Amino acid sequence: MTSASSLAFPGGRTLAGWWRQLAGCHPDAFWTGYLTFHRIEALVRAVRPHKLPSAEYLVLRALALHRPTAETGAVARLLHLAPDLVRRMLRHLVTEGLAAWSGASAATLTPAGGRALERGEYPRPHRERRAFYFAGVEGDPARTRYVDLPHAERLPWLPVSEAPFEVAHLRECVGRPEEWKRRHGFPLDVTELLDAPDTANHAWEHVVVATPHRLFAAIVRAPAQQGLAFLGFPGQVRTWELHAHQPAFTVPEEHWLPTYPPEVWRQAFVEWCEQRQIPPAQALEARLTVEGDQLAVEASGPLQERLLAAKGETWLLAGDGPVRQAARLR
Repeated sequence: MTSASSLAFPGGRTLAGWWRQLAGCHPDAFWTGYLTFHRIEALVRAVRPHKLPSAEYLVLRALALHRPTAETGAVARLLHLAPDLVRRMLRHLVTEGLAAWSGASAATLTPAGGRALERGEYPRPHRERRAFYFAGVEGDPARTRYVDLPHAERLPWLPVSEAPFEVAHLRECVGRPEEWKRRHGFPLDVTELLDAPDTANHAWEHVVVATPHRLFAAIVRAPAQQGLAFLGFPGQVRTWELHAHQPAFTVPEEHWLPTYPPEVWRQAFVEWCEQRQIPPAQALEARLTVEGDQLAVEASGPLQERLLAAKGETWLLAGDGPVRQAARLR
């Protein structure tokens, strides 16, 4: 794990430029730093539309014509097919939930079969390995969240050492209501996490593989369709260039990233003053108030003169972790 003190952070001019770039999002708060992303590859059960084959469609149509029940022989005669073939097809349709046995040699159309007739397709579960991304703040696992990353392969990933991940985060997302999945971009077709091997020969398929990544980003909290959301924009550490044309990810929550108490902002302000040869005693006498993206400073004497003489926007960062909150002095 890399110490947060060894990580590079942008200066005030860079932060001011980024804030102007992101003004179109109408943000009310600003963070920057290094997020830990986990790429999780796991075996899941997914339900997707399956086209109804022509022969099965005809059998279901015959069941619909002979409601409430249809004898196998009657279906075979109607379709000019061998009775044994019709029975095999009916067994398959019963397995798929589109038909149900009604006696030894009769079947009936199920509601699911009726919908399949109308649409020409039906939802069919299958197993496959899928990739999911979860983002969090290093050292704070409680902030780990599922993140929809449609273009993960294009992001400027940074190296990172091993970082733990709890599979329970993925299992919880799979069991969430459909409304939550839509809001967070979680795939609706995934209905079950298959991480417990059911056969010894295919145990490897059930192994969950977690690969950590690190991403440097500028993150703003801005209005979204439902309340506030965090929008993340990746940046290049070497040049401090920000990819601000569109967010790489969105976390639709109001309280995902940490906000800091007054004493943390006080420490950040004192350090900022020390870098400008302002005595700590003067910095400690100032009154500080955090208001969204601004740090209001009430001061008098030489400190007030220094603040009024500052050219352009003055930004500083609060916190000592890998993700820090930014604010401009006012």
